[in-house]
Amino acid sequence: MAEYDLLQLGYGSMQPMGHYNFFPNGGQGQPGCGKSLWSSLMTLDISGTSSDALGCSHFRAPILYADTVANPTCTFTAVQCENYEAFRRGQCFSCDNDQCQVFGLDVDVPVSLANQQRSYYFVTGSSTPFCELLYRVTIRQAYKLQSTEKGIMKIQLHGKSKSSSWIEYGSGSSEIVPGSTSTYVVSVPQSFGPVEAVHLTWEYDYSLLHPFAWLSSHTLHLEPRLELTLLQHPYGSTITLHNSCNF
Repeated sequence: MAEYDLLQLGYGSMQPMGHYNFFPNGGQGQPGCGKSLWSSLMTLDISGTSSDALGCSHFRAPILYADTVANPTCTFTAVQCENYEAFRRGQCFSCDNDQCQVFGLDVDVPVSLANQQRSYYFVTGSSTPFCELLYRVTIRQAYKLQSTEKGIMKIQLHGKSKSSSWIEYGSGSSEIVPGSTSTYVVSVPQSFGPVEAVHLTWEYDYSLLHPFAWLSSHTLHLEPRLELTLLQHPYGSTITLHNSCNF
């Protein structure tokens, strides 16, 4: 996996080289690799551990592969897509027509695809077992929203005995347009179990260009359904969890 900093220094490559090319978490910064680049340079830490910003993500590749052997029931389902951004926006979320592949020891390359080059994307956790369940969350804004709002939305998934941390829905602050539909792929550990409920929170993004915006009321209204689609190899199933949501 490629490891880059702000100056584009590092090692690894984002260039597809094999028949099947796997890019966990987009192929760059990996969950759990948290030490700052400056701190790693000052301590000359290139150990590949979670404290090493220079090598942690790079060395995650063989660790993930080894995890498929150590935890054979924990399956990494990867999806073919144009790029990681499109994958996280839910544009590639189907296992039809060989669009899904299992990463690791059990990878299967059909003879019909042996001469093709494909790129696959998936999401992992920060520690072993790294495999995650992938959910595509679709939210529709109601037309009665009076104006375009801008803010950060987060969701929390609830299972029978577990709750996820708050997961940022999308990438940072984004515009919320009346009548629009947004989709984003989130993940939880495979041990999480079936999702029974979803909580959402939204924070208005106050701008210095509009210093008095806080005086106005900022309310979101959602259409009757919030949909969760679980990606399962070789097919997905759609679960409708809520009939109405207002913020």
